[in-house]
Amino acid sequence: MVTEKNQDTAELVSQVLLNNGIVIIPTDTIYGFSCLPGPAEQRLRELKGRGAEKHFLRLALKEQLHMLTPQLPEERFLSLWPGPLTLIMN
Repeated sequence: MVTEKNQDTAELVSQVLLNNGIVIIPTDTIYGFSCLPGPAEQRLRELKGRGAEKHFLRLALKEQLHMLTPQLPEERFLSLWPGPLTLIMN
């Protein structure tokens, strides 16, 4: 259900991300740090004390996969998306 408060929060988060910011998002198990690839990613590495050799988990929509990897999954996997699906790719 979309409420005025939810809409305001979504707009604020969008503004922060689009301005190379970092947001903290609660999930069902832990709080997750989130940013868009680029300058904010380097700041997130510094905040977490994580070097370039340790990769981040990247969440994407099906339409965004081509931006993250040249190796696209088979259509039989993509047909399950959206849904509770985890793909591990290069």
